[in-house]
Amino acid sequence: MPELSDIDKLLDSPDPVERKMALRQPDLSEHHLWRALQDPDRGVFTTASSHPSLSSAQLQYALENRSGDPSDLPIFGT
Repeated sequence: MPELSDIDKLLDSPDPVERKMALRQPDLSEHHLWRALQDPDRGVFTTASSHPSLSSAQLQYALENRSGDPSDLPIFGT
């Protein structure tokens, strides 16, 4: 099994502040961003959803495919 990247380790943290910190790393990939968009913490989701590399189409797809109850999610304009 390959070793986890520093970003993956941050995204696996129980602390939402560390998970949000992962989104500020320069080598963030689409995979990492997708993981953050699936995060149950609203703050992590909000940080991921406003990431400059995320397109509105990707955000829409993430919202449509997000697991869990979407009723607590912020509403975003297109």
